[in-house]
Amino acid sequence: MAITKNDQTELLSRELDKAIEDLGFLSTDKIESEKGELPTSLRRRRRKGGAQDERVVTVTLTKDADGVLRWEDGVVPFSRPGRRMRRGPGAVSSGETVKQLKFEKMRLNEIGQMLASLDQKLTPNLGKLRRVTGLDSNAWETVAQPAAVNANQRILVFIHGTFSSNDHVVGTELTTSEDGKKLLTALVKGAKKPYDEVLAFDHPTLSVSPMLNALDLSRLFANTQAQVDVICHSRGGLVTRWWLEVFERSAKPGNVVLVGSPLGGTSLADPTRLRSGVEFLANIGNALGALGLKFGGGNPFLVLSASLVKVISSFASLTAKTPLVDAAIAMIPGLAAQSRVANNFELSRLRTLHDRLPNYFAVKSNFQPEPVSVWKFWKAFVDQPAMRAANTGVDFIFARDEKDALEIENDLVVNTRSMTDLFGAEDDRARFKDVLDFGTNGSVHHVNYFQQPKTVEFIRKSLGIS
Repeated sequence: MAITKNDQTELLSRELDKAIEDLGFLSTDKIESEKGELPTSLRRRRRKGGAQDERVVTVTLTKDADGVLRWEDGVVPFSRPGRRMRRGPGAVSSGETVKQLKFEKMRLNEIGQMLASLDQKLTPNLGKLRRVTGLDSNAWETVAQPAAVNANQRILVFIHGTFSSNDHVVGTELTTSEDGKKLLTALVKGAKKPYDEVLAFDHPTLSVSPMLNALDLSRLFANTQAQVDVICHSRGGLVTRWWLEVFERSAKPGNVVLVGSPLGGTSLADPTRLRSGVEFLANIGNALGALGLKFGGGNPFLVLSASLVKVISSFASLTAKTPLVDAAIAMIPGLAAQSRVANNFELSRLRTLHDRLPNYFAVKSNFQPEPVSVWKFWKAFVDQPAMRAANTGVDFIFARDEKDALEIENDLVVNTRSMTDLFGAEDDRARFKDVLDFGTNGSVHHVNYFQQPKTVEFIRKSLGIS
C-alpha cells in the first residue's frame, strides 16, 4: 500500500522525536486541531507572557507543498497537507506543520554540555581505541594503545567523520556489500593478513576540534614505531592530517585513503549560511530516512539540525541577521574548524605548504540527484548560478562565488573540490598518489561511499592489498 503524505509526515515526526531524545527538549501537545488552532496549553502560555515563559522558546518544523522542510520561529498552527499556511512576515504558502519543539534557552556555559551529550549520543564508544577483529563491531575490544610497536610492523586505523562512528562507517556501511565484507575479513583474518593490527579510533566530533582529536591520537600512538596506514571519512581526514603532518610522533606515516574529506573545509559550516544550513541538514535527514538508511543513536542529520536550531534560538531569532547568529558556528568547535571561509585560522595553519606528506589517496563525488521524490528540496539550496534570479532571497549553501560553478559541486555535505584541496595550491591534485572520482552522478553521496564496489577496490589498490 502506498504511503500517503500524512503518513510520511507522521514518520518524519517520529524520526525527529527519536533524534532529539535526551537533548533537553520539552514536551509539546501532539493533538492536531481540526480548525488549525494552537493547542490549548500553548495558547495559555502565549496569553500569560510572564518572565518565566520568556525562558521557553518554541520553534516549528514545517513542510511546504514541494516537500521542503523549513524551521520557523514560534508556533505555527497545526495544519494538514494542501491547507494554506502562513510562513514568515506576510508570507503564505501551501504546506503542513511537521513538529513543534519547545526548549529552555541555553546559557553560554550550557552549550558545551549539550555538545558533549550530542557526541556521546552519536558516537557511543567515544574516546576509545578499539581493535577490529571481524564484521561485528560489538565484538571489537578496547585497547589502551597499539600492540604493534616495532618499525617492521604495520597498523591500519579507521577514523570516522562528523556525527558518526566507526560502528556505522565500518561495521555497517563497509559491510553492506559482499566486497566490503571480504575486504574487512582480509584485513583481520588469516596467516597472510597485511596488517599486524587493525584499529578504530572513535572520537568526539562536535565538542572539540579535529586538532584536539589528533592530539589524542598522537598520545595513543606515542610508543609505536610501526608504519601506520589510515582509512578516514569526512572530518576524519582533517584529524588524520593534523596527526600525521603536524604532531611529532614515532610511527611512520604510510598510505592514507581520504574519503569525502573537507580538506579545504565545507560550505555547510559557513556561518553566513547557517539558517539555510540547518534546514538543508533537516532535508538531508528526511531524504535519507525515506530511502531507508538506518543510523545508531538517531538520524544524525536531524539530530544536528535540531541542535543547531536550539543553539541559535537561545540567543537570536532564526531569521535574524545578527553577529549572534553567525557566532553560533563558533560555539561549536568541531564545525567551526571545518568552515570553508577565508578567516578559518585553524584550517589555514593546517594547510601551510610543506613536503612531509604520507601517500595520500582520495575518493570524491559530485552528487546531483534527479529533482524528484525525496530530493525535491535540492533546488532550493543547491542550484546553478543561472537559476539564482528565480530564487532571490535564498541562501545557497555551496556557492560563495556565483561565477565559479565548480564551487557548487558537492557530495551532500562537502564541496567536491575541497576533497583534494591540501594547501589551496594549483598543483594540489598532483600531490595525491591516486584519486577515485565518481564525477557528477545521482547515486554516490557522502554517506554511502563505503557501499560502492569501486571504493572498496580503490582501498585495496591504495593499501596494496591483493
